[in-house]
Amino acid sequence: MKKLFSLLLIASLFSLTGCLEIVRNITINENGTGSLDTKIDLGEVFEMVKAMGQEQQLEQAREKQIDTLIQVKDLAAKNDKLTAEEKQLLSAGNIRININVDSGVFYTQSNIPFKNLTDIEKINILSQRFLNTTMDKVLDDGKGEAVEEDKESLLGATFDEYYITTYTKNSIEKTLDKTKENPFTNGNDEATKAMQEMSAMGMEVKNTIVYNLPRPAKKVEGKNAVLSADKKKVTITSTFSDITTDPTALEFKISF
Repeated sequence: MKKLFSLLLIASLFSLTGCLEIVRNITINENGTGSLDTKIDLGEVFEMVKAMGQEQQLEQAREKQIDTLIQVKDLAAKNDKLTAEEKQLLSAGNIRININVDSGVFYTQSNIPFKNLTDIEKINILSQRFLNTTMDKVLDDGKGEAVEEDKESLLGATFDEYYITTYTKNSIEKTLDKTKENPFTNGNDEATKAMQEMSAMGMEVKNTIVYNLPRPAKKVEGKNAVLSADKKKVTITSTFSDITTDPTALEFKISF
């Protein structure tokens, strides 16, 4: 099972999807609290597997069908690779995983609240890593129970770690971290190669971030940033092609 979805798990780890769409909704309240909701929709994966002639793998997937809600604190408490602070940041979250081959359903949906603006990006990156290992657990044993995991799967870099995102009470800004080698244009890392292979198969990569602001925006800058009519929602949508040709396409600044 893990072998079947290894490529897709790399995609989800890097917050990127082809026909596998990911949408993150970040809601910020006036007092700085809020929530980060992430849905990774892999619904078309079974059609892709059929096209690859992997019927045996689909039968294995049927045996692993599951619809479960996992409390993050239960898994985090058993994970000795997380610090006490990291466990606390994730403790109030939950993850729903729904896999049904016959219905063409395959998605994960997580909700993690935050108490401070400074915690948003920590939770964003940490939850991406954690969700990846949780998917491994569920795909392996169908229960989401704690199992042994390799260090790299939890500690490996995520896509957003190649950017610097800063939150204040009046602004959000994301810029490319120029101190780090860009893996998306040189194609040297495993995840980028995997995504390039997916793009070559005709599966465009889509990533959407929606910011629900506590008050109307005063100014929005960014190539892919779109402001709603009421000026309280900013949507940034990008594709893997955008990222490989111009990583700055994901940069933006929101003032509110």
